[in-house]
Amino acid sequence: LLLYGFAMPLDRAAHGGRTLHVGLGRDAPHRVEKVAILAGLGVKEEATGEKPFVISEAIPIPEKLALTLYAQRCDLDQLGRLTAYPDREPAPLRAALSDLVDACDAMLANYPSNDADDATALADDALPPRKRLALLVRVPERRALEACRREAAVRRGALETGPGAD
Repeated sequence: LLLYGFAMPLDRAAHGGRTLHVGLGRDAPHRVEKVAILAGLGVKEEATGEKPFVISEAIPIPEKLALTLYAQRCDLDQLGRLTAYPDREPAPLRAALSDLVDACDAMLANYPSNDADDATALADDALPPRKRLALLVRVPERRALEACRREAAVRRGALETGPGAD
């Protein structure tokens, strides 16, 4: 594909993110009602798990992902009152952000190396093409997860110390 110009050279290709499937489970309490509310907010396919969320360094926690995680942790009354981020109630939002931090930690634990190791490997001209491709995909995925985890931890920390903290 590279030879005939159907794909960009790996050093210029944009592999920028990680997909996450975190829709409401089929047995989630009030799933039908929550999906209906989320659909009204433009999050139907992602909320049902039909379409993944995409996180990246630039957008570590897309709004649709934040809404779905919040919906997983709140009751119907709380979700029904939802109109914008500041209106989200602290307890379920804090729990959702904790879930996201834990999920990122679990996914990051599966990566076999760190940024420094990968940068060293990519600088090696003798690195086989398959390993180079794997690193070019893995590095932005890991960075996206790290950015998502950082942002979730910061937001959770703000809830624990800011107005409305328990």
